[in-house]
Amino acid sequence: MLAHLHSSLNSSPLAELLLGRFHGFQAPCVASRPVLRMREYLSIPIRDHRVALSKLLLADHCLAEVRLRWADRYRGPVPRAWRLCRFCEWTVETPAHALLECAAHPPLLAARSVFLTLLTERAPFMRARAVDASAWLAYLVTVTDVLPLMGSFSY
Repeated sequence: MLAHLHSSLNSSPLAELLLGRFHGFQAPCVASRPVLRMREYLSIPIRDHRVALSKLLLADHCLAEVRLRWADRYRGPVPRAWRLCRFCEWTVETPAHALLECAAHPPLLAARSVFLTLLTERAPFMRARAVDASAWLAYLVTVTDVLPLMGSFSY
């Protein structure tokens, strides 16, 4: 059973953030990690924040990357390259793009600014971030001190 879960998780295109767990910006060693265990993000005290971050990690969010995979009543699934950000319409709307890169929506920019300010107050070592937003987001969800803040920002 565990081997099946492990192989299913490794082959899923939706498990990008879940598989992209980084420790100190080093490449993850997915094969050696247990599949079933308590994850730190499940200990976020505010339920709505915990659910929001869990949905983000498990690709159950409302961003175009996931929602446009599904066939709708009047349209079929959209190819990934066409699942553009609803605000900038420039790149695929992924969690990393929506949370850390997109600059076309002022409320999002304001929320990101507050998040980054609180992030550097709580964890000063976070000032130097990875060039790749996906890698940085994958790293942020591994830092226990930052998880409540990540849950709040995801919510």
